[in-house]
Amino acid sequence: MQMLAIEESLDRALTTQIDDFEVTHPDTVLHLRYIASFVTAHIAQLRDLEGRDGTLSGRVGNGIRRASLVLAGIGGSAVGFVRNETVPDQLRKDCGMASLAYAGYRSLFTTASALREGAICRLAAEFLSDYARITLILQDLLPDAVVTQLEADGLHLEEPAVRSRNSNRIEGVPVHAG
Repeated sequence: MQMLAIEESLDRALTTQIDDFEVTHPDTVLHLRYIASFVTAHIAQLRDLEGRDGTLSGRVGNGIRRASLVLAGIGGSAVGFVRNETVPDQLRKDCGMASLAYAGYRSLFTTASALREGAICRLAAEFLSDYARITLILQDLLPDAVVTQLEADGLHLEEPAVRSRNSNRIEGVPVHAG
């Protein structure tokens, strides 16, 4: 299933980032662990769904494949992960992969709705909600990561930019791991 491959790619990227940045960026790692918990749960549910429903690769699976062929090409470019990239670079890639997952679950939801597959519709709707939250969390982490990287690169920053990195939080979206 296309979505399982996307989830597994994001899981690998998150695992590497968590390992690489555990010491140097513990606050970011806290959020990445939170996101990884959703991704891990999605992988388990998708594998369970594939194992339980032999018709998934048939009726719904064919429609999903047709609906998401374009996503496969985009996903292939998003999963190439370079370990020596900066935290902002990696967070931007994570944002792209999360957006790809959101688009894929939107296609899955639409396809399952058209084929009247209620259980798959509910699963896709749940994952859509998760990825809306994940995308906002990743985007919320970017300003601080950028300012921190600029400081690490030895650049002189204007005081308002440094002060505003914490004010770039999105209202109403909890950015925590618990």
